[in-house]
Amino acid sequence: EEFGPLDLDLPAAGLLSNAVDMAKYMNFQLQLGKLLNGSELVPWEQMYETHKPLTTIGERGALNKGKPKWPMSSTTTAYGMGWRIGNYNGYKRLDHKGLAKGFSSQITLFPDVQAGIFTSVSGPSSAGQTPGFVNEIVHHLAADILLGERHWLQMDNVCTYPAPWQLPRSRNDTTENNGKDRPSNLQDPSKGAPLSETFLRNKNDFVGNYFSRAVGNFTITLNQSEDKLRVSYGLIGRGVIVPTVKSHIVYLRHTDAVAGLGDLPLAIDNATGPVNWVAFPPLPKSNPLVFFRDVESYDPPEPLWDCPSE
Repeated sequence: EEFGPLDLDLPAAGLLSNAVDMAKYMNFQLQLGKLLNGSELVPWEQMYETHKPLTTIGERGALNKGKPKWPMSSTTTAYGMGWRIGNYNGYKRLDHKGLAKGFSSQITLFPDVQAGIFTSVSGPSSAGQTPGFVNEIVHHLAADILLGERHWLQMDNVCTYPAPWQLPRSRNDTTENNGKDRPSNLQDPSKGAPLSETFLRNKNDFVGNYFSRAVGNFTITLNQSEDKLRVSYGLIGRGVIVPTVKSHIVYLRHTDAVAGLGDLPLAIDNATGPVNWVAFPPLPKSNPLVFFRDVESYDPPEPLWDCPSE
């Protein structure tokens, strides 16, 4: 079950490939639409448009690395048509990474030197865990070889990456810096709360259909046989609700094809009776993503994220 089959009719995680075909695909991208025999399949002007920045990527999503904290420079500044755009030690870089149940893959292109790297690692795929780090390590090492750069990953640190430059932290952790900088009575749902074995609210209060104009339906059901609150949203969003020590904060633990998203905190209305809304935490300078119960249209309410304390 852990490595069950994926649906192959979806735009995400819907293609199967291999190293030989991916090498051809990278060459097709680097040659801006030309096949190995030199014939043009897609006009280069159209291919070049897919490599151009369309929207900026904020610091939180970029995961930038730079001196003096890191011994090299790796930045991402924009997103094109399926490509993250940035640079590695001054060289323009296009890359994309992703994961699904059982696999974590990454592709990197350096157009100015006509070089490309593709890796796919099998194994449990969870954000911030081993498969993704293995891809990053291989891409850093291969990039140094292709670009003629000095290796900054050595035998004494390759197995600890991203430490010592950055301490890794799982999305499932509810502590930072071993708990030194995080109070135990968190009130901000975006930072989560300690997990609990039991719900402070009746599980049936969660059951129902919720709606967001931006995303669509978010459905919570109670699986009687396993006594778990199951969640489905969008085409492939799946997970279970996990309780915390706060009645207005729970976690959505992603499962199946989106297990790599890990645990995300959810805010719920701090009331009794059926839950009226659930909300994902906001990104910097943005609003939370709120799903309202049993409605298909609504007028935006007052900000809901400043939840009352216990």
